[in-house]
Amino acid sequence: MTPSSKGIAFPGSYWPIVGSLFLAGALVPLLLHPGIPHLLKALTGYTTLGVRNVGYLAHLGAYFTVTLAILTVLAPQRRTTVLLIAAALLCHGTMTELAQLWIPARDCDVWDLACNLGSILTGTIVWSKTMDLLRSGSKNLEAF
Repeated sequence: MTPSSKGIAFPGSYWPIVGSLFLAGALVPLLLHPGIPHLLKALTGYTTLGVRNVGYLAHLGAYFTVTLAILTVLAPQRRTTVLLIAAALLCHGTMTELAQLWIPARDCDVWDLACNLGSILTGTIVWSKTMDLLRSGSKNLEAF
């Protein structure tokens, strides 16, 4: 087993916890940084593209990318494991948004939460379907 073929191997079932801690460690400092809310407030309102709030696009892109990255690094082989990782990410996205109720200069937004959850689900589906295609393609290549 090479590290690139199976992802990072952690003993037992600790790797979902490690992935969640990595995600929390990467995003929580951004939530607590005092300059981030001010910069994001500057992005609100209509842009020249007619987008109501660029922050929603940032949520979509960030959570979609993080979902793909975590699933790629952990490389789960079973669907139940993929669903557990997706559930952990959904819990993290929800808790991150709800935690903003207690952080000064931050506010909880239902649309941010919807973007978080939607992009996690979309990222999980895209990753799963891509892996299914790659696995079926490799089986077809072995037949030749």
